[in-house]
Amino acid sequence: MLAIVMPADMNGTGTLFADFVAALGAIDGAAVTAIESIVLQEREHHDRCATQRHRRRFWSVVIAPVVALATAAAIWFGIGGHR
Repeated sequence: MLAIVMPADMNGTGTLFADFVAALGAIDGAAVTAIESIVLQEREHHDRCATQRHRRRFWSVVIAPVVALATAAAIWFGIGGHR
């Protein structure tokens, strides 16, 4: 089983997601396998991007903040921040 380590949750414990996955493992092993696969893919993608940061081109420097802002806005509106 892949050890899932996530950033600290809102309480600063860093175990909220890992606790959720552990509890889910008792109910649905296939779901845990899928989650572990997704986390591994995202970690590999993150690591690959982190090694390529030094090769940023003009457009990526311009577009990255726009994408980050749009993503944050979509999340904010999606969780009801507009109320």
